[in-house]
Amino acid sequence: MSAEPEAPPRAPGRGAWRRRLLLTVAVVAGLGLLAAALVGVAFWRVHATTVIPAADELAIPDPTVVLDRDGAIVQTLEPAAVRANVDLEELPAHVPQAVLAAEDRGFYEHQGFSTRGIVRALWTNVTRGERAQGGSTITQQYVAMAVAEIDDSYAGKFREVAVATRLERELDKDAILEMYLNAVPFGRTAYGVEAAAQTYFDVPATELDVEQAAVLAGMIAAPTAFDPADNPSGAAARRDFVLDGMVATGALTADEADRHLGTDLPELRTAPLFAYGPEAYYLDAVRDAIPRLLGEGRDLGSGLVVHTTLDRRAQRLAHETVAQHLEDTGHTGAVVTVEAATGAVRALLGGRDYATQQFNVALRGERQIGSAFKTFTLAELVARGYDPDRTVIDAPEELVVEQPGQDDATVGNYSGRGHGEVDLRQATVESINTAYVRLSEELGHESVAQRAEQLGLREDLPAYPSLTLGSVGSSPLRLAGAYATLAAQGVRTSPYTVERIETHEGEVLYEHEPDTEEVLDGNAVAVVTDVLRDVVTRGTGTAAAIDRPVAGKTGTTNRNVDAWFAGYTPRHATVVWVGNEDNSPMPGVTGGSLPATMWSDYMAAYTEPFEVEDFPTPDPSLLDEWEPVEEDNLPPPPAPAPAPEPAPEPEPEPAPEPEPEPEPAPAPEPEPEPEPEPEPEPEPEPEPEPEPEPEPEPEPEPEPEPEPDGNGDGDGDGGGDGDGDGDGDGGGDGGDGGDEGNANQADSDDPDGDSDGEVNDATGSETDGDAGSETDGDGDPDGTGDPDGNGDGDGDGDGDGDGDGDGDGDGDGDGDGDGDGDGDGD
Repeated sequence: MSAEPEAPPRAPGRGAWRRRLLLTVAVVAGLGLLAAALVGVAFWRVHATTVIPAADELAIPDPTVVLDRDGAIVQTLEPAAVRANVDLEELPAHVPQAVLAAEDRGFYEHQGFSTRGIVRALWTNVTRGERAQGGSTITQQYVAMAVAEIDDSYAGKFREVAVATRLERELDKDAILEMYLNAVPFGRTAYGVEAAAQTYFDVPATELDVEQAAVLAGMIAAPTAFDPADNPSGAAARRDFVLDGMVATGALTADEADRHLGTDLPELRTAPLFAYGPEAYYLDAVRDAIPRLLGEGRDLGSGLVVHTTLDRRAQRLAHETVAQHLEDTGHTGAVVTVEAATGAVRALLGGRDYATQQFNVALRGERQIGSAFKTFTLAELVARGYDPDRTVIDAPEELVVEQPGQDDATVGNYSGRGHGEVDLRQATVESINTAYVRLSEELGHESVAQRAEQLGLREDLPAYPSLTLGSVGSSPLRLAGAYATLAAQGVRTSPYTVERIETHEGEVLYEHEPDTEEVLDGNAVAVVTDVLRDVVTRGTGTAAAIDRPVAGKTGTTNRNVDAWFAGYTPRHATVVWVGNEDNSPMPGVTGGSLPATMWSDYMAAYTEPFEVEDFPTPDPSLLDEWEPVEEDNLPPPPAPAPAPEPAPEPEPEPAPEPEPEPEPAPAPEPEPEPEPEPEPEPEPEPEPEPEPEPEPEPEPEPEPEPEPDGNGDGDGDGGGDGDGDGDGDGGGDGGDGGDEGNANQADSDDPDGDSDGEVNDATGSETDGDAGSETDGDGDPDGTGDPDGNGDGDGDGDGDGDGDGDGDGDGDGDGDGDGDGDGDGD
């Protein structure tokens, strides 16, 4: 039998390949299981070492919300962002649906985290070397906002998932979604959908339409990158993504979405909501008040609701007024309005623009107030029985007054001349320095200081002669509070901004209680007010007149550094200040010009809704009991009076009433800013002013003076051809005196009537008077034109002619006329 042949060796075949494949699969599976085990171990290790907050501990603290007097939200204080809460059930359905379409379409199905999302994020991290992108559910996002320890590390993500799982077990889905909608950031410091709706579209979240909701929802992923104002194309693409997602989730039909896809973005709010808005300066006062009222340890971010006295209409009117009048001047300004009966601060504006000037002059500025202080001296005089119409005082050109421990100080008038015998009313209307210093000495400077303190100015006022001329500093807020005491018939109420503070749950932590005190008899206040009304009707403050009774006082400090108008109606007191941040002079700006004009514009608009009220009239029987105070009753002046004034020359006044007898009651002229009529000498028949021109400064105010003769060189009597800004007696620093020093008029020729006067006090401090203030401009009936200039010629300007000018004309200079010449300015 033959042997069978051997089979050839079998080549490697399918079996070996299968074995290798199985081995590979087993290894990969083992590695996968090992990786999963390691991930699981890491997860549970993180879970075990993480303190998971309870659900109520996760809530992001409510911000401190500031409300205006009507309960509308003004701003949030801590954190420094805009945020307001809204209930989910109050929102239109498409608002949360848009957010879900953008951020978490499976929100109502998952248990706090999405496995698919986590795997996708991990794959992105591994393949691209980036941190987790996306992958977080709305629950996880909320946890990331609420738990400070959670970061973008892998451990942070594990911790986020663990806390999200716990949160889902303790709260229902709607509660989580509502917390998220009220906390998620939208950029521009807007947190939550309510603040976002107001920030971007100027509507509450309850009024968002579908497209607006889609735009906001699309921004959540990257608020800055998808800001519709900065990146409209990117924001539009995100909006379309959200709209498609709403179709996919059934929130919209395709037809409904098509109406918005590919279209222009909805109209956006053009102005920032709060950051540097009109209320920013007012909020400074609120920030200052909260720790004082609740204690320094109070956390402003712990959910306070602060009800304030802010009238947003008043605040915005103040902002608009300052912007309108000062934008092109380079000056800044402040406006404060206090409700007289309550002390409630209705408006507080401390600068022209908070974005560029954070220093709040209205709240923290200590600026010398000039002749606005004379009101307090007047109040003390009246309280002591001095009848404004029967108190006669000699007002020399200069006084040398003693100052204990210092060199003697010289006080001069802004006009650089004496005024003879004048009554108290006229001394106030014309703001005559030497008359007021003599009367202050008669009273005792200490009593004047005490009266100002009682009315609410400030404590520890220095009792020296220049006090009555306004050498002390005050904030506009304090000055407004003091004038509000007069508006309230002598009842002082401290100004305040915070009405009530409570928690979001309604627990009242603080409530304002009025602190009032009668510090001046009502009839005395009525007399003071009656005199101050004359300042507005025929004195330095005519530009402040509005269509209702107003009382007030101008104030201008040395070298026109600060200019004020402080005034009141029976209901409100308002102070306007104008100056420069660097304390530099403002040539031509006086209390009777820009501040008075701004006061008028602002108060005319603000008081328009209020009923017109009149001030109480003084009781004549009380005035009859007062003994007249004549010159013989007063102490001799500390320095001899100057030589008699030159004989007055007749001059034609624009006002048609010739007055032969001394000390007439001046009547307003047909000028925008009336002037008092001349005094001792009869005048020729008045003629109309030639060619009135607009003033260079907004409605500069005349400084009325009682006598027709000036100290200058010219003899003009009208709007003649003055020689410009020539040789008058200068616009010296005599207006409102100075800080423990002199208020001498300058000896130089000053075209603006604001020359720097000499300061001779021992301390070297500058005078604080209305130095060079209350000039009416350079010439024409309005004090502006060159024909009636400040020079030596004839005219109504600041020249040396008779009148308000620097001469014998009707101008605004050193003449004896009715103007704002050297001396008796503010």
